[in-house]
Amino acid sequence: MSSKRYFLIPALLAIFCSGALGEERRSLPVSDLETDEDGTPILRVTLHPLHGKGSPRSCRFALDTGTTMTILDTSIPAAFFWDEHTFTEGTDVSGRPFEVPVVLIKRMEVAGMLRDGVPAVRMDLKGGMLGRMQDVPVDGVLGMSSLKETRFVLDQKQRRLEWWGRRSKGGVALPIAYGQAKLPLVMLRIHEREAACVLDTGMADGIGLPASFRPPGRQGQPATLHGLSGLVSAGEILVIPRVEAPPGAWLEVPDHFQETQKIGYIGLEIWSAAPVCFDFISNLAILEPGPGGGLPVQRGADHRLPLCWDRSGPVPRLRVLLVKPGGPLEEAKAGDEIVQVGPLKGKSLNRRNIQEWTAKRKAQVWTVLRDGRPLNIQVPPRSSSP
Repeated sequence: MSSKRYFLIPALLAIFCSGALGEERRSLPVSDLETDEDGTPILRVTLHPLHGKGSPRSCRFALDTGTTMTILDTSIPAAFFWDEHTFTEGTDVSGRPFEVPVVLIKRMEVAGMLRDGVPAVRMDLKGGMLGRMQDVPVDGVLGMSSLKETRFVLDQKQRRLEWWGRRSKGGVALPIAYGQAKLPLVMLRIHEREAACVLDTGMADGIGLPASFRPPGRQGQPATLHGLSGLVSAGEILVIPRVEAPPGAWLEVPDHFQETQKIGYIGLEIWSAAPVCFDFISNLAILEPGPGGGLPVQRGADHRLPLCWDRSGPVPRLRVLLVKPGGPLEEAKAGDEIVQVGPLKGKSLNRRNIQEWTAKRKAQVWTVLRDGRPLNIQVPPRSSSP
């Protein structure tokens, strides 16, 4: 989605196992998945230094179809990549230009598949960006520069990713196009209007649309929306009777609307509902039909509180990132340091544990530090999602 894009970079596309589709595979490579606090799929990637210059390194990479390039954290040693000492210009989420170094990963191994010379950019994922939104920041991101020309079945419930697998019998195949940033798009129709939406496995929410698509005269529930970049913005959620994705449609689906959104996205509340095949060879997203003939959606998802890690000092601190009037943290102030939530304090105080605790929908008292002084704030019960 455009509001969380790290950069827009001309494609230096690298692919896994190119030309390996000439014969039927008897056994398919499988990656076991874990998920972060927002449900983002994370898989193991092994980096090889080559030429006997050290041991391979097992890394955690987020799977993000909504990011143009593969990203390598700056903590990865130089033994694992060839540094071209070149830069490519991009834009951050605010539209400001910046430059990032482009490297070639010497050898990347995913589920036993090897690829040499994978183009990537180096960025600080642990201290900033993803490090703000993850209790345990990842070492990298598999973006579309690595995923283009692959096919895989993502099964979040079974926590597995089956490379080169197919899901076609009885499935609904949505045609994929590619935008200026080389990101995969599908066209949705809502209220007789068409919206281009990025297929985004790095977005914590479901279907998101610019505020201009919000039905006039309807008031939604306040919500906070965010993706892997750590950008969080306030918005609204409305249940829409029908969102068409020809040849299918989502029925009575919660849609997220925000003023800052320039392009739509389809996030993890969709991709977590049922296994889905991302076919970036035939350029199709194949979904299983949901109940009543509509496309699947994970209903009643717990929409995340806008909390982030401040890793600027020697000890990471958990802070309130955004306050939405009428939201559960309206007594808080952006920048408040969270000291205790219910029984959670010290090492047990992290984003995952807080989300799970507050999902019990009980009124509670949080202790925060504001301008160095402790303060208790009242947090009302979390309401159910529409």
